[in-house]
Amino acid sequence: MERIAGGPPDVVFLDLQMPSPDKLNAFEVIASIRRMYPELPVLVLSGDSEEASGVSAIIAGASGFLTKTAISDDIKEAVSTVLAGRRFLSKKTSDLLLEKTLLKSSALPLAKLSNRELQVLRLISENITIKEIAFNLGVSDKTVGTYRDRIYEKTGTNSLVAITRYAIEHKLLK
Repeated sequence: MERIAGGPPDVVFLDLQMPSPDKLNAFEVIASIRRMYPELPVLVLSGDSEEASGVSAIIAGASGFLTKTAISDDIKEAVSTVLAGRRFLSKKTSDLLLEKTLLKSSALPLAKLSNRELQVLRLISENITIKEIAFNLGVSDKTVGTYRDRIYEKTGTNSLVAITRYAIEHKLLK
């Protein structure tokens, strides 16, 4: 954010896994950029799949999403597209976004999880303790417990093992 405030670039490349000194997750960074520079294109790069992070990044306000395995032609196309003021969506991300939008009002639990709930779900599924998650996110143990309880309710699960199984079934893990 400091680099952007020093004079906004033409486009921001944001790695979802890049640690933030102020403990913001990548989705919060996107939201901050949108508030400060609504027209600044933000391309998200991730080792995660489009299923795991692509749709969430677009919904959070990213201008485009690329996996780290993208070929140079895709990167060039993405940059050209967002610099022209449009969103860059791969066919797969576009299909997933459409599916999520169409199913948002249905009973599909995954569509009802917030970005933070998805983040907590992934961390829990990686066998990270509630205390560690709270510390890493800069929130209280109770707040993480509340997210966990919401995840249980929205996914129809009732244990950490069930959450992990759910994450695996929905390809939410790396």
